[in-house]
Amino acid sequence: MIIKSFVALGFVIQIDNMFSENFPEEIKSTSKDLELKIGKDQNTFKKIYRRIKKAKQEQLPIPW
Repeated sequence: MIIKSFVALGFVIQIDNMFSENFPEEIKSTSKDLELKIGKDQNTFKKIYRRIKKAKQEQLPIPW
C-alpha cells in the first residue's frame, strides 16, 4: 500500500511537467524571464471574520 501511494504521488507531482512539455517553444523561452513574487496572504482568520460580519450586517450573501 505504501509503494502504491508513493507511485501515485510521483505521478501527481509530474502532471505539471507533462502538461508543460507541450507548450510552444515561444512560451517556454518567454517564461524563463518571469519572476514569481508572493504577496501578503489576504485570507487570514481575522480578515475572513470581518468579511463575514460585514456581509451579515448588510444582509448580503457571504463572499466566498
